Amino acid sequence: LQKAVRYKLKPVRRSNKGYINRIDRTYNDYLDFITDRPELNIVEMDIVQGVRGDRKCILTFVCIKSNLLFSRLLNNQRAEDVAEALDYYEKTLGIEKFKKFFGVILTDNGSEFNDVHSIDFSPYTGEKLTKVFYCDPYRSDQKGTIERKHVDMRLIIPKKKSIDFLTQEKVNLMNSHINAILRPTLNNINTYEFAKFIHNRQIIDDLGIYFINPTQVVLNSSLVR
Repeated sequence: LQKAVRYKLKPVRRSNKGYINRIDRTYNDYLDFITDRPELNIVEMDIVQGVRGDRKCILTFVCIKSNLLFSRLLNNQRAEDVAEALDYYEKTLGIEKFKKFFGVILTDNGSEFNDVHSIDFSPYTGEKLTKVFYCDPYRSDQKGTIERKHVDMRLIIPKKKSIDFLTQEKVNLMNSHINAILRPTLNNINTYEFAKFIHNRQIIDDLGIYFINPTQVVLNSSLVR
């Protein structure tokens, strides 16, 4: 102990064990992949958190083609919870619709997204359903569509506020109001109507999104309280 102050602490090396599956799944790989397959439907995936100590979090998705936002409320922020959410969508949509809708998934480097096998493959049939790619570290702008949706979500569930009170029904309500906003980029129609044109109406229903009159959109915390 007398000599303790003379020695520097050894740096703790972070394990990259969880990132060994990033080979052929980088952002540049993603760009090459979609360039060769322009017909694929692309979905961005991310996590929205509450405050430290919350158990729940929201697994968010945005379809690039239609700009449609949809989400699953997770009880924990773990890889197995992400896998269960995707399994839910596979069961709800059916394998063929799932494969078409989730053609490619782009997400970040959160540890909850490390289990590429559970994301890519069906737990029911073992067949490959999609392919997940990862943004470069600290480059949230590479999935800018979903980040912009999060700005809308934060009007309803502000940062530094707990989200443990949320239910899936409230999450669906929030998403439906956000999808009802009139968008100048969509020629002043809302995402819901545009997505209904792009996708089968049943898919939108299965994703938990429903019609909200644009004149009745609420973008504050009173919506889910």
